[in-house]
Amino acid sequence: MLQLSKKHNRVCVVGDDAQSIYSVRGANISNILSLEKAFPGLKTFKLERNYRSTQNIIEAANSLIHKNKNQIHKNIFSENEPGTKIKVVQCFSDYEEAYVVANQISSMKARSGDRYEDFAVLYRTNAQSRVLEEALKNGGKRDKHGNRIGSIPYRIYGGLSFYQRKEVKDAISYFRFIVNPDDDEALRRIINYPTRGIGDTTMGKIQHAALQAGVSMWNVICNPVRHNLSFNSGIKKKLDEFRNLVEECMELNRSGANAYDTASHIINKTGLLSVLLTENTPENISRQENINELLNAILDFSSLAQEEGNENVQLVNFLAEAALATDQDKEQNDGDCVTLMTVHAAKGLEFNNIIIVGVEEDLFPSALSADRISGIEEERRLFYVAITRAKKNCIITFATSRYHNGQTKTCTQSRFLRDIDPQYLSFSQTSFGKQSKPQSFTSISSAQRDSSQRSSLFPNRSISSTPTQHQATFQTKQPAVSSAATSGGNFTSHSIGEVSVGTRIQHNRFGSGTITSIDNSKDPKIIVSFDNFGEKTLLLQFAKFQIIKN
Repeated sequence: MLQLSKKHNRVCVVGDDAQSIYSVRGANISNILSLEKAFPGLKTFKLERNYRSTQNIIEAANSLIHKNKNQIHKNIFSENEPGTKIKVVQCFSDYEEAYVVANQISSMKARSGDRYEDFAVLYRTNAQSRVLEEALKNGGKRDKHGNRIGSIPYRIYGGLSFYQRKEVKDAISYFRFIVNPDDDEALRRIINYPTRGIGDTTMGKIQHAALQAGVSMWNVICNPVRHNLSFNSGIKKKLDEFRNLVEECMELNRSGANAYDTASHIINKTGLLSVLLTENTPENISRQENINELLNAILDFSSLAQEEGNENVQLVNFLAEAALATDQDKEQNDGDCVTLMTVHAAKGLEFNNIIIVGVEEDLFPSALSADRISGIEEERRLFYVAITRAKKNCIITFATSRYHNGQTKTCTQSRFLRDIDPQYLSFSQTSFGKQSKPQSFTSISSAQRDSSQRSSLFPNRSISSTPTQHQATFQTKQPAVSSAATSGGNFTSHSIGEVSVGTRIQHNRFGSGTITSIDNSKDPKIIVSFDNFGEKTLLLQFAKFQIIKN
């Protein structure tokens, strides 16, 4: 720009520093922040009126972005109606969060008369879409028997649905081939990924021999001499290594190992994950997250099947569910659909109703940005962009536990929620917190708000300093957990003598529910009516939950 304007010193720049969110692609916010220094005498015209959003949404976004030190200060305002407060919902798990989102969409659509296309769900990482897709396919709601009630149409904006992503399809192809080695389509996809030096010429010979003999390509690889094939020593060694790798995984699968153990072994042995670690690019990080999320899905499938007493927990059983999900993906259309997308993809778009999910530390803001002030400020700008996509209603959700790398991880709400003036927010909890009193919020001074960042504006926490008339106070009642559960709030199995009909429990995935029936047989079972998931039959031997005292 300096070179282009060198002669006449005339430039015209249009931009919003509060929406600079692409440093990963080379954007540098200092280009706009230091523009006046580069061009002395530059006149700045601030376009501060927002024509899109309600006053409450704009004021909430203002209070957030004002926490950034590196910015051109503006006072964005709206002359639209005041609108409703931003609703912040604390969910128990990422699984419950997804179904809460689906239920919110269904109920809001019924009340407002909006179409599905007036709703968008925003997330920080692509991998978060899996559980959301599942919940929308199930319609969010279930009847008392746990059966699905309809579905909510959706589309992935600027991307693919979870099971259509390349890295997920690569892994699924490996799983398919280990379960069925006669699957030539899967073999062609995986035999040289990650790269093994088995090229098209070799594959052409194998395929031709298989067609001639009327057998699978795997049969030819295992018996090349029988099919009159010979390879040089280098290719033969590579094919032998591939065959040994596959046979090792097949042996584990034949042993009766559960789907998760088999799948994680395949991922590790084949190098599907490690090949993505070679370059620390945003694209590779996203692909790593998707493979880990696939393993989360398989672990979820295996553990829940065990709790429900279902013996069909092998890889082939998971593939049947994944095939169903893939078929449903193909049925998606571009008509009246809810939009799912990353916050980055949402820039420049607007919807009547925005739901921002996963607003937790190490997720939003990303753990990759937490060690740099500039990184945190960009993540805050990203959150600002998310909120200001909403025209009428904005809902923010976070979970207190989330599946991550095969384990349930305890989560805390994002620091960015503490950056928003609470007078613009309305806090609530799912069934996990129904015994808690509703919160009320008043404005707090900047100094008090900064000091409160060591604590939380949510239930089960209190601000450490003495409350004043300007300070929000929270008096909530934590659900009492039976001493039968392990210390530290962990979920554990319980004996038949610890439960009874009417007992309220907190399950590690399904959230809160009430025991409606007990089967005191050889393998004791309980039937639980969960608040968000209908009835579930669980084996006491394997079910992990807490007992809540009313």
